[in-house]
Amino acid sequence: MDAAHPLAALRPFPVRDLIARRVAWRGAAAWVLHNPLSGRYARVHPRLHALLGRLDGSRSLAEALALLPPEAPGEPDAAELTSGVAGLLRLGLLRQAGGVLPPPPRPSPLRRMVYWPVDLGDLAPALPIARRILGPLFTPFGVLLWLGCLSLAVALWLPRRAEAEASFAALAQFVPLDALSLFLLFGLLKLVHELGHAVCAQRMAAAEGHQIGVFRWGLGFMFLLPAPWVDVTGTWFIASRWRRAAVGLAGIWVDLFLAGLATILWAFAEPGPMRELLFQAALVCGVSSLLFNANPLVRLDGYYVMCDLLEVSSVQARAMAALRGLGGALVGQGWPAWRGGDAAAALWGLASFAYRMLVFLGVFWLALSWHWLLGLAVASLVITLYLVLPALGLWRAAVRAGPRAAPLGLALGALGLGALLVPLPDSVTAEGVVERQGTTGIHVPADGQVMEVAASGPAAGALLLRLHSPETLRAIAQLEHEAAAMAIEARQASAAEPARIAGIAARQAALEAQLATLRAEIAAWTIRAPETPGLVWAAGRAASLPGAWVRRDDPRPLGHAIATEGDVVLRLVLGQRAGPLVLGVLQPGAEVPVRARGEGPAAFQARLAQIRPQARAELPSEALAQAAARAAGETAERIFEVNLVPPEGLLIPWRHGQRVEARLPLPPAPLAAQAWRRARQALEPRLAA
Repeated sequence: MDAAHPLAALRPFPVRDLIARRVAWRGAAAWVLHNPLSGRYARVHPRLHALLGRLDGSRSLAEALALLPPEAPGEPDAAELTSGVAGLLRLGLLRQAGGVLPPPPRPSPLRRMVYWPVDLGDLAPALPIARRILGPLFTPFGVLLWLGCLSLAVALWLPRRAEAEASFAALAQFVPLDALSLFLLFGLLKLVHELGHAVCAQRMAAAEGHQIGVFRWGLGFMFLLPAPWVDVTGTWFIASRWRRAAVGLAGIWVDLFLAGLATILWAFAEPGPMRELLFQAALVCGVSSLLFNANPLVRLDGYYVMCDLLEVSSVQARAMAALRGLGGALVGQGWPAWRGGDAAAALWGLASFAYRMLVFLGVFWLALSWHWLLGLAVASLVITLYLVLPALGLWRAAVRAGPRAAPLGLALGALGLGALLVPLPDSVTAEGVVERQGTTGIHVPADGQVMEVAASGPAAGALLLRLHSPETLRAIAQLEHEAAAMAIEARQASAAEPARIAGIAARQAALEAQLATLRAEIAAWTIRAPETPGLVWAAGRAASLPGAWVRRDDPRPLGHAIATEGDVVLRLVLGQRAGPLVLGVLQPGAEVPVRARGEGPAAFQARLAQIRPQARAELPSEALAQAAARAAGETAERIFEVNLVPPEGLLIPWRHGQRVEARLPLPPAPLAAQAWRRARQALEPRLAA
């Protein structure tokens, strides 16, 4: 070691009561160090552990290094050992003569607004109760119970998807009391999640003859949502990576079991507040656990499971260091000396940043739906933390780099001016549906129970639906009895009281009118397709309705009698922002590329046939109805309609009602203006299927 090195003359020594345990790491031996007073852990190479045995405060670091035997191939050299000693000093696992423990890092006030943890003490006294409740889940019997609970939950949920969608849509209609109940429910369920980690950690440590006695716990607030936490860093002393991974997955394991249990209770609960609370519990434990806790791109359970199974450490720190090195290289500070795996860590950092931005956009959209001031606060915080502060750091690095950063500054300035000032071709993708002329939507002309539904296929003149209504038959029987009684009354009146004959005749006529109406309903129970040649019956919604009761006032068709040889019209809809822009450019007869929704290249060029410039509130097809609409066909905004027709003689393979997309031109606009418009459209309620 170079005697001029800043750490060469230091005389470090381990802190008092330092605990060391030998574990396996990447197929080789390693040592884990733990300071019980600070709660800090570190994993070190056996050579660094041997060096620590020679650091007792009586000799300098350079002298201790000189006492070590030469390193074997693949072992850390003097520079790496010195770096390891510096890290242990920062963690407080080593001290130097006359030195003090470094203060723990304090997050900035802005980051405390994103996550604000509060330590509430040791959870160990409450763990005996938690072990009795949650412990069986981590046994072979618990695995069978877990699988059975989730299988039953899925089997009960599948036929109730429509009810689940209605419950999910009701979440958007929040009132303050609903928000408070969800706030408390989220905190309680996540506390059980954390208890699962602690119980599993004790079981995994006991399997190796080790005991974890202290579990610090507390409550954090992430974007004002309660996020309980339990410190299970004692699992560093667990030698098996599979057992460490099991501790990381324990919270998700408990969450999914609770989600299955809540789903089962929800399926049998009566409509009301309790049923909605069970649905929220299933949503929190199931969806949030899989999307967030199990995701390795955020520093939650999935991240630590990934680190344990791959036996990699400090992925996030290495990713941030690698990205800072790339930022420094961009401003002329030279390329960083990456170690093996740093490139993969940098890719993980970029993917993690993209995922965080996606989550923040969702939080911003939710906050904006409650109040624009709350949305503005979330947007300001995220922009400051993840855009402004990194940009300022890059700017300071560029200032330190001096003239070396000038080319990058000029390039970035040119790109920025181009994005703000240079108009580029612009377009908008409009969604629509295929409409075949001559297609008929089949509605029921009377209320009744669906008894028979024809299979989809050729339909000219065929029986499509058959209804039945016991209530109508009972009403007819009752009216017939009344008519018979009234006929007897009329004969008696003709002999005894001729003055009553006129009134009785009027009542008989009213009864006959009612009977005729009800008999006409019976005749309407049999629904046949028109006699038009080439019609095809598409059962659609009717295929799932046998045995169900249908009403004549339902505006939704039960199916369609589709004309296979009729003319085709493509009916597109535009929102209230893009509509006026597009209509100001398009002219009748313009050629527009069209494709089936979700497919790649355009199928053909359709001709613009009709523009309806007046905005209206209803959609041209149920296929375009918004998922959260209160009724079929409603929209969250007023829409514009554009009709296209394909070239003459072109055989269109698309069925009636199929979703299509067309790329409509817009006036040229700078790239920044296009990005701003698309961002606003993405965050506003749109015409989603």
